Amino acid sequence: MINLHNSKDGKFYFTVTAQNNKVLVTSETYETRRGMATGYKSLQREISLGPEVNDLTRKKPAPKKATDNKPARRKTN
Repeated sequence: MINLHNSKDGKFYFTVTAQNNKVLVTSETYETRRGMATGYKSLQREISLGPEVNDLTRKKPAPKKATDNKPARRKTN
């Protein structure tokens, strides 16, 4: 659910809450109610498109060492 708020300094912001009323997102503050509406409508559009998931829990593979596949040279005396 998106909840619209007035801040103490007279600006506007919105929060997104879960079904258990826990706040998931708090927006930046906006100078105007129209600015706030643009912000939450943009968020609604992005969510309806299905947000992209960036899985940061998986370890990235170690970078491969550069090899030139040339045989090692023998030392000559």
